[in-house]
Amino acid sequence: MSQPAVLEMAAFAPSDVHHDFVSYLAAVLRHLQEAEDREGIALDTGSLLRRLTKHTRDTQAGHIHGLALAHESTTSTWLGDCQKALKRLQGHFEAPSRTSYTGKAQRPASTTATSEQPVWEEASLTRGKSALLFGGDPREESRTRLQSFFELLELEWPASDGDRSAQRWAERLRQGSFEVLILLLRFVTHAQSDALVSAARAAGIPVAFVDQGYGSTQIAQALESALSAQTSKHA
Repeated sequence: MSQPAVLEMAAFAPSDVHHDFVSYLAAVLRHLQEAEDREGIALDTGSLLRRLTKHTRDTQAGHIHGLALAHESTTSTWLGDCQKALKRLQGHFEAPSRTSYTGKAQRPASTTATSEQPVWEEASLTRGKSALLFGGDPREESRTRLQSFFELLELEWPASDGDRSAQRWAERLRQGSFEVLILLLRFVTHAQSDALVSAARAAGIPVAFVDQGYGSTQIAQALESALSAQTSKHA
């Protein structure tokens, strides 16, 4: 089956499945693109990426990380991004567990009537820091809860209303106003993502790429990946 036919069929899948499938393809192509440069082989990944970009635009698949050449892998390598995207994609077809997944993000909820607030086991990574959360629909109740959960000194969550808004906050990043950027990939445009990530990289600020939603567990996983990688670089 040809690539256009596969993409056309994928577009009929639920939007989150379609998004994760295209994200997986983008990561695979970027991995192969690196192989082209490293091994000197011709795979014509450039034209495939352009075709995938057009498909993303035509089907309004949302932000797909990796389609722009300026994008860097959200893990240490594009192969790591492939594995991460594939795991997300496989999750759509697995039977749901009877118990909720908390990972390292929080301790099991208390069974008593007055349950304790969940605690993030890796809070030392974010404790006392200032962070910018960009994307989605800002809600003060959620913002306060996230700030408390990650023990942040400050958490700004502005409305992502257009590319000019992203440019304004990108300037704040360049000025060193924040120590962490949390980017909700499903809810930002390519232009917004490029502006913010470029500013964060220039200022040496770690970027946590959140692929799905904006719950504390998803953000915690992204923060662990981004901040642990930064710690390793400076070790």
